Amino acid sequence: MIGLGLGWYLAVIIELFLIGIFYNLLIEWASKKGFLEANQADAVVFWVALTLIGLALLDWEAAKLALIAFIATGLPMWFGYKWRYAQARRRELEEERKAYLEESNQLDLKGLIDQVLIDKEEKKS
Repeated sequence: MIGLGLGWYLAVIIELFLIGIFYNLLIEWASKKGFLEANQADAVVFWVALTLIGLALLDWEAAKLALIAFIATGLPMWFGYKWRYAQARRRELEEERKAYLEESNQLDLKGLIDQVLIDKEEKKS
């Protein structure tokens, strides 16, 4: 601790609380707009960084220790989220590709059947 008074601690904690309310509203808006689809983990990392800044204002040594701890626990989670998102997106694209190919094959077959029927009708005439 660097010898700050109770007022300073309360001010930082209240500011972090108010920033948390604002950040929650921002995240809610960004989610509705689809901006966070691949970036939810980044939003968490940003929030942790803001929290660590608040902690650093109160106690630099504690903030450094917390940063190391958050890196140790958060980095695997961040990479895991990015990996899972990439895999899910790859599966979605593969399903879209298969659906497109199936649809285009059906359209080709329908066109072929229509052409055969037209040819038959022309031969009858």
